[in-house]
Amino acid sequence: MKYIIVSVNKVGGRVGSDTNSLFVYFELGWEMATTYLLCRRMYKEGKITQDDVIVTQKDRMFLYQSIFNNVISYDEYLTVEDNVEKIDLVEKVQGNCKNEFNLCYFGDYYTSNSDENREYKYYNEDKDIIIDFKKCDVDNLHKNEKYITFAIRKRDHASWRNMSDEWTIKLINRLKNNINIFVVGKDAERFCDNEKVKHVNLQKYATLCNNSLCVANIGPLSGIMYLPSFFSNAKHNIIFDVWGGGDVMNGYNSGHPLYLAKCVRYSKSNFIIDKRDADDIANFILKEI
Repeated sequence: MKYIIVSVNKVGGRVGSDTNSLFVYFELGWEMATTYLLCRRMYKEGKITQDDVIVTQKDRMFLYQSIFNNVISYDEYLTVEDNVEKIDLVEKVQGNCKNEFNLCYFGDYYTSNSDENREYKYYNEDKDIIIDFKKCDVDNLHKNEKYITFAIRKRDHASWRNMSDEWTIKLINRLKNNINIFVVGKDAERFCDNEKVKHVNLQKYATLCNNSLCVANIGPLSGIMYLPSFFSNAKHNIIFDVWGGGDVMNGYNSGHPLYLAKCVRYSKSNFIIDKRDADDIANFILKEI
């Protein structure tokens, strides 16, 4: 039995407990764009089995539990004896210094040549297990009514991607009397009223994204938004570019996986990068209800 390390979290990845080192905190976006895919490829190739142990962050365990019988948190892994057989995919990805993405994608992502048609090497071949995750019961949440999901990012790392509290509250207030909102994100509970605006964990969020009752999944460029990129059956996936500068659109057009380009998108939802303000985004969503 081997231990397959797909993520690490020596800090919390939140305000007051954060880092820009992927060896200390392996971000969800990086995991979905690299080790999540590599792990499934190794399974397809017979290099690992469903009985090997997958090591990830506690709130991400559901991503692997539909395929693998043994999934543990990184915290639990730290209690395991050192002499176990392991495959450290985080080290493998980060150790490929010339181009981390050569392991997964066609093309060189650190050249100036952009190609919006770049693709994960096994995009079609592995699709069946890439879009497979352990769902949970959310019927008591949506109650068969339409809703949106809202990913709220609050981190010290790359803090310019965070929405301000004022912007976030303005958007929620414009929408909550017209449609239920399910919020996801660390330390985002304070934006919820537990009636029309409810906080959910990542597994519930992914399951809600996967439901056609969802009108839109909205949020900034963040690791959380990879879940609707892979799993969404909503009408729209909307990425905010609230900080301006155009780097989201530029990264997307270059085909880079860290900018949610086509190479990491399996959802058929309409993909929108939106630079408008909270009122304009609210108006757009209200028209779609």
